[in-house]
Parts: sequence; C-alpha cells; structure tokens
Amino acid sequence: MDRVSSDHAEWPVLQIEGVPVAPVVTEGDVIFRVSVSASVYIEQVQSIIEQPIASVHLYLGKPDLDLVRTEEQLNSYAHTFRQTLSDILHLAPNVKCVHLFFAGPPTLAFRCGQQISKTMDPEVIVYNYSRRDTPAYRWSLNLCTGQIIDRNANSPEEDQL
Repeated sequence: MDRVSSDHAEWPVLQIEGVPVAPVVTEGDVIFRVSVSASVYIEQVQSIIEQPIASVHLYLGKPDLDLVRTEEQLNSYAHTFRQTLSDILHLAPNVKCVHLFFAGPPTLAFRCGQQISKTMDPEVIVYNYSRRDTPAYRWSLNLCTGQIIDRNANSPEEDQL
C-alpha cells in the first residue's frame, strides 16, 4: 500500500512501496531505494542483494533534477526517509543490513544520512552509482564502519573514513 509524505501542494509527494505489512521474523538484508532526482530501478540492484527480506522504494512519480527547493521540503523528505526506515525496522527487527541506493540531491543525501543512528540502526551500506562503471553500482560505503567496498576488487578495501 502506498503512503504519501505530505499533503503539501507546492512540491511533489513522496510515495512509499514495499514496507512489510506484517512482521518479518527472518534474518536478512533489506533493499532500500530512494528515487528523487532519477529512478533507481530494481533490475539495477537485484544482483547485489539476491534474496532480501524486503525491498522498499521511496520515490517521486516523476523524479527529476532540482525538485528539492525549500528547507521545509527537505525536512519533510528527510522525515519520511527516517519514518520509512523506522517502519522497516519495526516490522523486520532482524534486519542485518540496509542496502541504500539513493538518487537525489546532495543536500537530501546529507539530511537523510543525519537520520541514521550508528548505535540504534543496523549496518547501512550506501551505493555509488556511475553510468561509466561496470557494474553501475561498483563501490559502496558502510556508514557504520566507514569501510569502502569495491565490487570489482578481489576483496573489500580496508580503507576507513
């Protein structure tokens, strides 16, 4: 069932799909896609997390560049991000890792990142998209440990931020 982030008429409304409607007791990973500036397609990420216990999509009906224009809108979207993450974790308490695929402006990425708790949330790995890379989501960053993971390397880099 889709939900909306705001009834505010001045900006596009975030839609949410894929949040479990009943408790999920299985231990595993979650795909969390955020499509604001561009669409993050499930086909692009399925090979990274092959059997997620949930696949959630927070999206605009028509994603585009420069759609986030006010601080109020930024705060509304960040609140919806946090609430969605909380809903996922409430209904799937055995989540080991959230794999975040984010297509949005840097200000929103930063604000959403502020909503993630290193002590209360499971590991969150955010993936970098590049049209020039193969695969397109070649590297990622574990927000809890600072580890950079390169999917083309023989083993994950030990670099810490």
